[in-house]
Amino acid sequence: MKFVKNIISRIRWNVIISIVAVVILIVIAVLFFKPSPFRCSNSVCINSYAEPSRITLKGDSTLWIDIRNMGGEDLIIDIKLKTRNEVLFFKETNSREINKEIELGPGESMQLNFNLKANAPYPGTYRTDIMAMYNDEQINDEVYIQTS
Repeated sequence: MKFVKNIISRIRWNVIISIVAVVILIVIAVLFFKPSPFRCSNSVCINSYAEPSRITLKGDSTLWIDIRNMGGEDLIIDIKLKTRNEVLFFKETNSREINKEIELGPGESMQLNFNLKANAPYPGTYRTDIMAMYNDEQINDEVYIQTS
């Protein structure tokens, strides 16, 4: 018992408490301060994703785009989407490209959806480029869809 008391009395508790506090702060930072999925340029932010992101060779998916006007003025935003090859195409236009123009007031947001169809000869990962343009500004993003 004397041996245990001797070891405990030699521990520098201020160092142990400091180390525990730093570890707790790191855990909190990792858990709560995740990077935003939005891509921003001045006053407009976009977030894009596909649901489902994994489809069959001839399957369907929906591409979602969340757009936010963080600025203080009305904006007209031109959204252009283009698939990288003929495997994916938009159902609305039956082509690889689609455009949509929207108007957002200050602080407003909107969610757009576009239906994609796959016609893949073999499994793979296919990319769709997204461009949001306004007032000589451009935000680029991409979404990947896997076929299997």
